[in-house]
Amino acid sequence: MAKKNKLEQLEQDIAVVKDLMAGEQLSLEQIEDKHPQLSAAVNFVREEATAVEKAAKPTGSGCSARRPTRAEAFV
Repeated sequence: MAKKNKLEQLEQDIAVVKDLMAGEQLSLEQIEDKHPQLSAAVNFVREEATAVEKAAKPTGSGCSARRPTRAEAFV
């Protein structure tokens, strides 16, 4: 039961952090400075943003990779 309450609290804190970022245009560092009790939620949002950035980066092995021509392949 305690884990469920902690999870619910974290979810609420994450929502508060996202609202502060959107409404007051605060950075994660500013939120963490002003509201140290939200540090776990700030860390979660920071990790989530990092994961999204990594997923958005092209890997270089996609469709845009250039294939060698026949002449280049046999050289």
